[in-house]
Amino acid sequence: MSDNKKYYYLRLKENFFDSDEIIVLESMPDGHMYSNILLKLYLRSLKHEGKLMFNERIPFNATMLANVTRHQVGTIEKAIDIFQSLGLIEVLDNGAIYMLDIQNFIGETSTEADRIRAYRKRIDDEKRGVPINDNSLVYKCNDKSTPEINIEQEKDTKIKQKQSKEKEKEEQKKRERDISTTNAVGGARAKAKNARARENFTASNEPTFDDCCDLYCEKHPLGNIDRSTLERLYKEHGGAKLHEAIFKTISNDEVQSPLAYITGILNDWKAKGLETLEDIRDEEEERQEEMSEWEFGDDMPF
Repeated sequence: MSDNKKYYYLRLKENFFDSDEIIVLESMPDGHMYSNILLKLYLRSLKHEGKLMFNERIPFNATMLANVTRHQVGTIEKAIDIFQSLGLIEVLDNGAIYMLDIQNFIGETSTEADRIRAYRKRIDDEKRGVPINDNSLVYKCNDKSTPEINIEQEKDTKIKQKQSKEKEKEEQKKRERDISTTNAVGGARAKAKNARARENFTASNEPTFDDCCDLYCEKHPLGNIDRSTLERLYKEHGGAKLHEAIFKTISNDEVQSPLAYITGILNDWKAKGLETLEDIRDEEEERQEEMSEWEFGDDMPF
C-alpha cells in the first residue's frame, strides 16, 4: 500500500437525520433540498479537512458552489445563511467556509479528540491570520490514523463485539439454567415443607393469617385486593380450611383465577357441612374410594 495514496470518505451515523439541526432544516420549505446541499458540501470539503476550497489557494464562493452542486446561486446563498444560523458552518471574514461537524463524520478512532482539537485550532488560527500549512496538517492527521487503518480497526472492533455478545449469550443461558434448577429444587422443598405443615395443623394449632398469605404467595402475587379477600375468607371459614383451600389451589396448575377457586372450595365445604380438616379429608377419602369402585364405561357418580 502506497503511503502517499489519499482516501477521502464520509461516514454518517444511523441517527444523522434524527439530529435536531437536520430535523429543523428538513422541516423548512425546500428543507430536503437544503439537506442535499449540506451533504454535497460535506463531501466537497473532505479533501481539505472540512474547508470548502476550489483548490489549494482559492476557496469556494456562492457562484462556484452553485455550479458544482447544480443549484441556483440564490438557493446556495440562502442555504449558507441557514447553515450558519443552525451552527453547521462557519464563514470567516475572508469568505472561507468551514463545515463545523465534518470531524464527527471522518470516523471514530483513538485520535478523534486530537483531530477535532486540531481542526478547531486551524479555524482559530486562520481567523487570527496565522499561516497554515495544509499539507503538514493533513499528513499529521493521516499519519496517526489513515482510513485504511480505521477500516481494519473497525473490523477488529466488530469481531470483538461479536465474540463478546456470543460469550454474554452463553453466560445468560447458563444463568437461566441455574435459576431454573434452583427454582425447581426450591419449589420441591417448599411443597414438602407445606405438606409437613398441613399434617401438623390441628384445631389447637391453626394456621395464622400470615401462614395463609405466605402459602398463597408461593405461586400468586398478593395485592391489596387479594389480601383483603383472603382476610375476609379467613374470618369467615377459619385458618385451617383457608390454608387447605389455598394448598389445593396452588397445587392445580390449571387454575386461572385463584381467589375465585379458593372461594368456591370453601363454599362447597360449607354447603356440605364440613367444619374441620378431619371432616374434609374423610370426605375426600370416601369420594376417592367411591371413584375407584367405578369401572371405565360405567355410569359415573356425577
